[in-house]
Amino acid sequence: WAADRSSAERADRRCWRSRIDLFVAASAQIERGGAKHFSAVQLMARSRRVVVACVVEFALRAAAKRRPPMAPMCEPDGMCHESADAPSPRTVYTAKNAEQKKLWWSWHERLAKTSAAFAPSKRPLLLLGDSITESWLGSSYGEPEKGRAAGVPAVLEQKFSGFSPLVLAISGDQTQHLLYRFGPGGELPRGLEKDAVGVLLIGTNNLGRGHLPNETARGVVAVVDIVRRHVKRLVVVELLPRDDYWVLPRLCP
Repeated sequence: WAADRSSAERADRRCWRSRIDLFVAASAQIERGGAKHFSAVQLMARSRRVVVACVVEFALRAAAKRRPPMAPMCEPDGMCHESADAPSPRTVYTAKNAEQKKLWWSWHERLAKTSAAFAPSKRPLLLLGDSITESWLGSSYGEPEKGRAAGVPAVLEQKFSGFSPLVLAISGDQTQHLLYRFGPGGELPRGLEKDAVGVLLIGTNNLGRGHLPNETARGVVAVVDIVRRHVKRLVVVELLPRDDYWVLPRLCP
């Protein structure tokens, strides 16, 4: 819904720019003394951009209205619909729309199959987390990401050539989603306990959706408890700074 709304706002700006361009063109024609030659046919020809831009605007606005915003994960009284330390797949509270929820399930299933077929020729390296970690694959929800993830897979290949990496990450995931994927979802590979290294980065999306720091910390510890059974060594990465302090009044009124 948020993406639809953003697209509608961009279309609205294009619509108004087209209207202004048309007005400027007509004004210039009049100033050149050609008002009497500026026929209705010419006006319609110059209006095509306005018509196209505004039709797109109205269509996107209609789509944005049809899709309700993602339900808040945490209520003003502090009650959250998903617990940071209890396994949960993505729900209406953590998926923007039905399409994103479908993408999440599809990518989770693909990751589980990839994990089951994982046969490392070098020391196994498990990279676990959310969108930051999925960037190692150059993707988001399993789809190619040409923006911020551009060139990242090449860095993984260059800097960790001594390992056989396995990236198990889904954009937007929180601690409870990893608990589901690595628990009931069976996404972690088996039989690597003797020499596998794990790198875990998770929790930033919990904070961004309303979980308090202590709740998020409990979720991270719960994920660590599961992952440690499957690796010899686990590196837990400190959360990177966030720049969405502007949402705090809404999350914690």
